[in-house]
Amino acid sequence: MLPAILANQKAVESKAVEAVLYRNDLITEGSHTNFFGIINGKVVTAPKSNLILAGITREVVISLCKKLKIKVEEEFIKLNELKKFEEFFITSTTKEVYPVVLIDDRIIGSGKPGVITKKIQGAFKQLTSVSSK
Repeated sequence: MLPAILANQKAVESKAVEAVLYRNDLITEGSHTNFFGIINGKVVTAPKSNLILAGITREVVISLCKKLKIKVEEEFIKLNELKKFEEFFITSTTKEVYPVVLIDDRIIGSGKPGVITKKIQGAFKQLTSVSSK
């Protein structure tokens, strides 16, 4: 937990929303979120292991992707492959599905949430919204 706390503190000091953690060139998760990338229409996130917190929101998003017919693969994203990905988002109970449009100084895509991220975000909001009826 200490490395995640220290990484989060550094992110806060840098005015970043989150710190992305990695081990041996493999992205594992955020300091308090799960990390997802989108490449060629496929959602990729680290596999369940002792290297990540298997969050509830992560599981819901994976299930939603399957319902939306969006291919999901649980595999590590390599640091040197980040530039190949078109979109990124993080998930957590408090952030829900949160688009990532900047990593370090690199703008992701157009600098706005991507199409697939917005589709997943919308489905998540629909699933979790409380009806006033």
